[in-house]
Amino acid sequence: AMVVVAVVLQRRCLEVSAPDTSRYVITCDISDPWIQELRSLFEGFRASSQDLKLYILYLWSGFEQLRDLLLGPIFGWCPYRDTTDALRICSRSNVMLQVEQAPDCSSLRKAFYDGQRSVHPDHLRLKYPSCPFQILEACSVALNAAMEERRRILGCPGR
Repeated sequence: AMVVVAVVLQRRCLEVSAPDTSRYVITCDISDPWIQELRSLFEGFRASSQDLKLYILYLWSGFEQLRDLLLGPIFGWCPYRDTTDALRICSRSNVMLQVEQAPDCSSLRKAFYDGQRSVHPDHLRLKYPSCPFQILEACSVALNAAMEERRRILGCPGR
């Protein structure tokens, strides 16, 4: 398709050198409806290829995250790239959702207790020894903040 576009444009376009620069300006006669359709087809192809590139990058990023989460514990890799990545993953975890959706104070305490057992930095350090402490601490801090916010909403007494 690109070769056809190039051949057609070569016959209908004029290449002019811009004065005092090494750039070229291409001027085309696009009064022919067939050429206009070809131009819109080319522009659509270019936009689609950019969308495809973004989609491939998105899939690759997801593959890297899945690889790190699955193989990280086996090889001791840190599954989080940085603190922001750890917070993003922790905010979507089941533990965090249980705390955020606790219907009453007793279920909030239980969800928080279960969450602290799974995201406490000392437990995570055993699971991911290559992660820096700040990254491992991020999930615990986020869980504490979510618990305090939910406790305030439910009106639960402090400790």
